[in-house]
Amino acid sequence: MLQMSWQTFRARWQLFAGAFVAVALGVALVHSSLLLLMAAVDPVLPAGLSATEVQRLRAGYDGTSSLLAMVLTIAGFLAVFVVGSTFAFTVAQRRTELATLRLNGGSRWQLRRLLLGEALILGLLGSAAGIACTEPVLRGQLAVLRSFEFVPDSFDAPWRGWTPVVSVGVGVVVGLCGVFSAAQRAARVEPLEALRETGAARRVMTASRWVVGGLFLTGTVAIVASAPSVPADYAVPLYLGLCMTLAVTLNAFAPLVVPLASRVLGVIARGPLGELAMANLRAGVRRTSSIAAPVLVLVAIVGGLAGSVDTVSTAMLRERTGSLTGELRVRADRPVGAELAALPGVRAVSAEPDVNLGPDNPTAMAVDPAAYQATHRVEVTAGDFAAVVGDGVAVRANATPGRVFSLGDELIAPDGRRLRVVALLTPALNDIGMFVPAAMGTEQAGTGYWLRTDQPDQVAAAIRAAGLGEVTSRADWLEDFRRSQRRDSNAVLLALLGAGTLYAAIAVVNAVMIGAADRRAEFAAARLTGLTRRQVVRTALLESLAVVGIGLTLGGLAAAGTIYGVSRSLADLTGHWHAEVPWTLISSLTLAAVLLVTTASTLSTLTATRIPAIRLAGAGD
Repeated sequence: MLQMSWQTFRARWQLFAGAFVAVALGVALVHSSLLLLMAAVDPVLPAGLSATEVQRLRAGYDGTSSLLAMVLTIAGFLAVFVVGSTFAFTVAQRRTELATLRLNGGSRWQLRRLLLGEALILGLLGSAAGIACTEPVLRGQLAVLRSFEFVPDSFDAPWRGWTPVVSVGVGVVVGLCGVFSAAQRAARVEPLEALRETGAARRVMTASRWVVGGLFLTGTVAIVASAPSVPADYAVPLYLGLCMTLAVTLNAFAPLVVPLASRVLGVIARGPLGELAMANLRAGVRRTSSIAAPVLVLVAIVGGLAGSVDTVSTAMLRERTGSLTGELRVRADRPVGAELAALPGVRAVSAEPDVNLGPDNPTAMAVDPAAYQATHRVEVTAGDFAAVVGDGVAVRANATPGRVFSLGDELIAPDGRRLRVVALLTPALNDIGMFVPAAMGTEQAGTGYWLRTDQPDQVAAAIRAAGLGEVTSRADWLEDFRRSQRRDSNAVLLALLGAGTLYAAIAVVNAVMIGAADRRAEFAAARLTGLTRRQVVRTALLESLAVVGIGLTLGGLAAAGTIYGVSRSLADLTGHWHAEVPWTLISSLTLAAVLLVTTASTLSTLTATRIPAIRLAGAGD
């Protein structure tokens, strides 16, 4: 049976081209990300670094490792999603061939083995091509990581002997997973139903689509419900998971949308060619869904993740703006708290060194309660913030996910010291979950100070004249914070979605070209009924643009659902509702998708209609 699979793979290679490219790109991206992840997990640190520099560098590598783990997740998801939709489309186009095989004595099990054998061949060949393409993808990812300072310029990712084996395994698994559902569906259809396109062969909303759509819809609701209790470190992976579950849900239910969408679009695409294009859309629901799938997932993930990150960044900026009352921010390369407090016009100085209380306790900051309250707004729900002295600590309500703090609770510091909760604070988005007495912290190089003063200009000039550090006004600090958030967000999005976006875009082009290549007889019949070649091309283009519109709409709904879920979670946490929609990015994606599909549809239809119609009119599958 494997030999027969190889023969059909060679004979029908055009139908497998899209899936082959998807597997190859997926394996290249997975292999490259895996090499980078292994290098970041066990980095080679430069000699001669201080303990503080080593700690800072390792913390950066930990963040890079988390980022690369998400890139691996996106690559795997896109590979299975694109290959699965492409294979489902390919199997549907071969219904006559597969039905004839059944009529000639082939069993359902043999049909499954044939399709799984083709998937195995596809996985092996695609993996080999992906391994060969790893180096340029690796260099591109390294350039992005270095340019945004995720890693130092000295960072490199050498090849490891076992990673190609794992990547080939990923390619094979992706191929087999992509065809499994389609093989099961094809084997269940009776051969006469497949030949005549009746019964189960005509049904697009299969039981598996209902089940998958229902399961992922349930997962979406669960993610939204759990979002308020998830710590900030896991926010981006959570939003990514929300984008994926919504994309799969809407893709599963896409065949229900196509008929309605074709009628709505028919109001716009009037005239004989428009009516014919919309009729083709309704008649080819499975083809429409398969071509729309890459567009859907591209817009869902890119738009949803970008909107979520922007929404959180805006919420954090609002929170910082509302909580700060100090007029000046000072950062020095040595302890200068006492010198700052001695300057004329300074009413309060809040030194804010971070304190490491171990992995079992929230991230902490050492503060003088009076000075901190003079330079920040502190919202206390229970207890007294002024009692943060001795062994007293203040804890935010969301400091530790899943744990509810009460006044009088005890926390154990790494040195065995027992700390007692004396104040409970409102939830917040910043990383500081606990405030400990100033005596537990040590001012050092890089410590930040907030100053309260009625004479900010004079005090700032005195700080600069005395060389006490770099001083920034509150407005300038907030603007720097906004720019830093924007820069970090763009860096994360580019690192996460750069290669994935290119991957999905290529999948869109492949899907359009495969669909047109298998419709030569249909195009020939249209030309024999009186349509010119130009009119056939225009009709196919209208149909493709309508498919893009459906994909953009469903992807936009998934992105909107993700942004809504994030906004609602933030509203539950902070009490403020706000949503950021990345209109510029979505507009760019829309324009790019339209240009890609217009070019691909035009070229593929011109190629498919190159042969005289009379020679193709009687051609079958």
